[in-house]
Order: sequence, then structure tokens, then C-alpha cells
Amino acid sequence: MSIVSTIDLNLSYGKHHVLHDVTMDIEKNEITALIGPSGCGKSTFLKTLNRMNDLVPGCKISGDVLFDGTDIYSRKVDAAALRKKVGMVFQKANPFPASIYDNIAYAPKYHGVHGRKKLDEIVETSLRKAALWDEVKDRLKKSALGLSGGQQQQRLCIARAIALEPEIILMDEATSALDPISTQKTEELMVELKKNYTVIIVTHNMQQAARVADKTAFFFMGDLIEYGQTEQIFNNPQREKTKAYVSGQFG
Repeated sequence: MSIVSTIDLNLSYGKHHVLHDVTMDIEKNEITALIGPSGCGKSTFLKTLNRMNDLVPGCKISGDVLFDGTDIYSRKVDAAALRKKVGMVFQKANPFPASIYDNIAYAPKYHGVHGRKKLDEIVETSLRKAALWDEVKDRLKKSALGLSGGQQQQRLCIARAIALEPEIILMDEATSALDPISTQKTEELMVELKKNYTVIIVTHNMQQAARVADKTAFFFMGDLIEYGQTEQIFNNPQREKTKAYVSGQFG
């Protein structure tokens, strides 16, 4: 069942045409990986799914982006409400300069949750789902900036996204700054998260896509070249350009 569909999606920054007629369906409770060389449009595509590109001056979008059948670029759709349902985790962990507790509770408070008991429940549930609760439960009032290493801080950012109970979690190169052990743990978390969420990742790491993704989309120079089951994309690509990329002939 598709949770997101794009139809003839085009995006330009001023005169720079970044995405060209991208049409694809993203399935619920799967991990979808977006791969391709730098500058191919994969991060730009990811940001169309929660309207982050609205914040870029001169951005023009045409075509349709449907979330649960609703065009998210309709004037009736509030971007803040959309981002509550479509959370995002960035390349660099970016905890707020506040306590671990307040990092998680901030967004629910902003959206109207104020009861202490409810906030405590949200904080604990979010940290548990991000596999961080046992490590931080005794220091929730301490600064999030004191968390050790990128892995703990990145898992905090995942917990922060989960706190709003989204349907989709977007991850833009979320493991690129992590060491191999931390990357493995984050990949294990991604697989766990898809039980409750739809996960869409941008990655330069083709081995990572092969390990965790159910489906993979290969972008090149703004075009969606090929999209399908991950095993097929890596082992039996249908397009020559895909074959060349996944075999390491360019990248």
C-alpha cells in the first residue's frame, strides 16, 4: 500500500532544474533508499516530502506529491501539520542546547501537549523506540550536548522525530558522520523502526542500502533512472546507467 506517491514531480531553484518528472510510489512500513552520486537530486527529492524546500528562495515545484492520497502542496495543507506527520533526521546530529527531556518534549509542547504525565510518557516511549532509554533514563535533566559520540546524539534526534508520532521518518545521510559500529547500530534501529513507521533514507553508502532497504531508487542528474526491489537494483538492474553505478564504474 502506497503512503506517498509523486507524479511528474519537477523542482527548480531559480533557473536550475533539479528534478525532472519524478514519478514513484513509496510503500508503507518499508525502508526506501535513495541512492546516486552527489548533486543527483536525491536529498532535494527527500525534502519535497515534508515541504522543506518551501524554505528555499526561488524554489518552484510542479506535479503532484500525494501523502495518504492528499496533495501536500495544496493550499489547504498546513506545512507545520505536515511536518508533524513526516519527521526528519539530518546528516549531522543537532540536539538543542537543552536537557535530554526538553529535547524530546519541546515539539509535543509546541503542538499543545502540556500535562506532565503525558509528556513523561511521550519522552520515555520515544527514547525507548530510539533504543536510548536505558542509557539516559537517569540523566534526563542533563544537557543533551553531553551525550557521548554521534550515535547517542543521532538516536536522540530520532527520538525527537518519533515524539510527534509521525507516519514517515526521513533520514538524510543520517549515518555518514558515524563510525562503523555506530552505523551498524543505527541501521539495526532503522529496521526496527519500520515496524511502526515508513522510513525513507538518502545514502551514499550503497552497502547500507543493500543491507537495510526494501526498495531502492537510483537518481542521476535529476532523473529517477530506476526504482525497484533492492535485490533487483543491485543484482539485476534493468538500466545500463544503474548497472554502471552499482558496480562502481562512477559515483
